[in-house]
Amino acid sequence: MIIDCHGHYTTAPKQHEQWRQAQIEAHSKGARAPERPQITDDEIRDSIRNGQLRVQRERGTDLTIFSPRAAGMGHHLGSAETSESWAIACNDLIYRVCSLFPQNFIGACMLPQSAGTSPKNSIGELERCVREYGFVGCNLNPDPSGGYWTDPPLSDPYWYPIYETLVELDVPAMIHVSHACNPAFHTTGSHYLNGDTTAFVQFLTSDVFARFPKLKIIIPHGGGAVPYHWGRFRGLAQALDLPLPSFRSPPKTSSKSSRATPSACSAVWHPGWILNPGRERWEIADDRIFCTADRASGESGACSEISVTSSRQRQRLHVPIDGWRTAAAAASCGRRVVGPGVHGENAPRR
Repeated sequence: MIIDCHGHYTTAPKQHEQWRQAQIEAHSKGARAPERPQITDDEIRDSIRNGQLRVQRERGTDLTIFSPRAAGMGHHLGSAETSESWAIACNDLIYRVCSLFPQNFIGACMLPQSAGTSPKNSIGELERCVREYGFVGCNLNPDPSGGYWTDPPLSDPYWYPIYETLVELDVPAMIHVSHACNPAFHTTGSHYLNGDTTAFVQFLTSDVFARFPKLKIIIPHGGGAVPYHWGRFRGLAQALDLPLPSFRSPPKTSSKSSRATPSACSAVWHPGWILNPGRERWEIADDRIFCTADRASGESGACSEISVTSSRQRQRLHVPIDGWRTAAAAASCGRRVVGPGVHGENAPRR
């Protein structure tokens, strides 16, 4: 089984987004939000069959870990109460997708975060989605302010309650910012990558994983600047007398037919990594941080079929451990890259 570990519901029925707009408008006027719209199963089926399911079949992947549209999370809008209502509506819709297409999608939830609101406020929704809906992870926004970074860094005890819950539930969090309201940042062009890189450095320079050794964190979009400035981050750790980040080959998994498939290139931070999603839950051996990347050529699916994401074409591009230039160059050309020995039997060893 080939699993895409980073998918969003970008084709949700239009009345879903229209309700969100009405909700935020009502909040700005101090009025009560309208009732959630009625969305039929057929409308959901049409939105998936003509969108993510079609692309999934074209690329040869088997299962997508599916969450609400990231830019649509909008944690900077409204209040903690509107964020909670919106998160519930989005997660309910993801559950319906997964129920209608159980062989193709499994859920990961958005959290009802809001700038200046304790992450404790998100615990209830995380527990609901994992325990009642069987979701296998969540998206964690390190910057609910939308580009102004008003909340404490991920290394701060402010975030510990959500880490404790993630460990208790045995599910990972994917670091994922939402829409940028700061005009200095383009949402997907810079804010996403800034968020990924910033989160990585906050973890690198902290003792979070010493305090929470079973915490599992996924950093998407190629890890932001991480694979391109690996020497910089390694030097930073050395200067601060911290454990040095390093690439390591993953331990062998029990099943050769089941593996996680990042869509472009991958990187990992100390001490080691392998993402091994199952139908029941996600597991990461040797834990810590796993970085995935989106499709280099965007949502159109116009990538060359060179990676393990195609079940019909088994070519693999093995990237040397001693540098990420090959991966960066390949990714910039729209080629999906398997990172340093991630899945390759013939990958170099240190």
